[in-house]
Amino acid sequence: MRVWQKPTSVPVAIAMMIIGIIVSIAWNLGLGLSSAIYEVLPGMAAGFIFYGIVHFLIDSRELSQ
Repeated sequence: MRVWQKPTSVPVAIAMMIIGIIVSIAWNLGLGLSSAIYEVLPGMAAGFIFYGIVHFLIDSRELSQ
């Protein structure tokens, strides 16, 4: 997110990393889909989705105040 100069707090960045790791491990070991799609892609996608959800919730909360 820093590449695109998007604001990211430290807790959100750490949560994005943890979610990405968990999804990558689940993709490889739990689902066994690494032969179809390399596990980095779903891990990164999960992190970006988490950022989008948090960013949306923060923006909507600020608009309602």
